[in-house]
Amino acid sequence: MELDWGTLPVYDDVKNFITSNQGRLRERWNSIKLTSAETLLRNKIMKSSESSEGSYDSRQLQSKKSNESVFLSQKGNAVGGGTNNVLNALAAYLRYFEGTAHDDWQEIHEKVRSSESRNGASFIALFGPALSLGIISRSVHYEAIKYERERNAGFISPFGYSATTIAGAVDAVCSKEWYWLMALRNQTNNDGIHSTRMWKWNGFLIQYTVAGNDGPAVVLVHGFGAFAEHYRDNINGLAGAGNRVWAITLLGFDNSEKPNIVYTELLWAELLRDFIVDVVGEPVHLVGNSIGGYLVKKCYPTRTERADDWLINKMLRASYHPGSPVVVESIFCFNLSIPLNFLIEEFREKVLIIQGMKDPISDCSSRVATLKEHCDGLVIKELDAGHCPHDEVPEQVNDILYEWIPRIESQILTGSPA
Repeated sequence: MELDWGTLPVYDDVKNFITSNQGRLRERWNSIKLTSAETLLRNKIMKSSESSEGSYDSRQLQSKKSNESVFLSQKGNAVGGGTNNVLNALAAYLRYFEGTAHDDWQEIHEKVRSSESRNGASFIALFGPALSLGIISRSVHYEAIKYERERNAGFISPFGYSATTIAGAVDAVCSKEWYWLMALRNQTNNDGIHSTRMWKWNGFLIQYTVAGNDGPAVVLVHGFGAFAEHYRDNINGLAGAGNRVWAITLLGFDNSEKPNIVYTELLWAELLRDFIVDVVGEPVHLVGNSIGGYLVKKCYPTRTERADDWLINKMLRASYHPGSPVVVESIFCFNLSIPLNFLIEEFREKVLIIQGMKDPISDCSSRVATLKEHCDGLVIKELDAGHCPHDEVPEQVNDILYEWIPRIESQILTGSPA
C-alpha cells in the first residue's frame, strides 16, 4: 500500500503558515491573563483546576445583570453607560446613608456594601472605569461638594467630610488627577536618572523605564517602599551587557498611582503578569528585591554612602503622595503562610538567590541554611552586603547576573538541565 504524502513544503509555505497563525500565537499568550492569581494559587493548592475554574465561571455568570442594570461589566461591579446613567448612580452612591426606595439606587447600595473593603474603597470599585475614561471626573467633585454643603447648611467643615461616601469620591478624583498631572510632568520634563514611560493597568497609571535594544528580556522589580530607579546602577549595566531591561514601579509606590484599594501580594503578582504580557510581550528573567521600610542606612551596612540623599529623599517624598497611608496599611494584609519551596518548585534550576550576609532585617545564615535544606535546585550567591545588595554593591550583582542570564538562556534553547 502506497501513501501519498503530498508535496514537500518550501520556505515560502512555512513563512505563509507562520504569518497566518501569528494571531493565534498572540491569543494564546494573552490567554495567560484570563485567570486571576488567586484562582491559580487555589488550583495549585486544591489540585483540582477544573472544579475551581468551573466555580469561578459560574460566579461570573451569576453576577451578570439584566439590561436595565447600571452595572455593565462582566463581574457586575463597575458602573457603565452614558453620562446621565453614571451621574444617577453617583447620586445614589453619595446618598448611601439616607436609604432609598428606588430599585436602581438599591442596587447601587447593595454593591457599596459588598465593595467596601475599607473606608471609601467602594467608590473606585464601582466608578473606577468611568473615572478613568473621563466621563465624570470633574462632575464627581462638584456633586460631592454640593451634597456636602446640603448636609451642612451650606458650609464645608474643616474637620473632614460628613460621610465616607463623600470623602471616598472626593479623594479618589483628586488623587487620580494628581497622578495624571505627575505623569504628564514626568513625560515632558523628565528629571530622573532614566527615561520615564507610563502604562495603564486596570485604569491606574503605572510608571516604568526601559533600556537596551537586543537580547533576553529582563524585568526588575523593587521591594516594599522602593521604586524602579532603586536599580539605578543595574539598568544600564544589564542593558549594556546585551539585554533588554524593564524596571517597573509597582502600583502603590513612588509615582505610580496609589488608589484606595486593598493591596496584596496577589494583586502585585497579577500586575507583573499583565505587564509581562502587555508591555514586554515575551517570557522574561525576573529580578526582585525586598526592602524593609525606611531604615535605609541600616540596610547598607558595608557602604552606607550608597544610602545617599537622593535615595532617601525620593522615598520620603513618595510617602507624602495621595494614598500612601493605604499602601502602608497593606503590610498587615499579606499572606506569608505559603512556603517558599511550594512557590518555586516549578522553577527548579532556574532560581538564583543573591543574599546579603549582613542583612539587618533577617538572620542571613539561618535563612541560607533553610533554603539549602528545603528548596531543591536553587543557586545561592552570598555577598558581603546588607538588605539591598543590588544597590549597595551593584558591580558584584551585575557580574553575577551577566553570567546567570546567558546560562539560563542557553539551557532553555538546548533543553538541557542546569
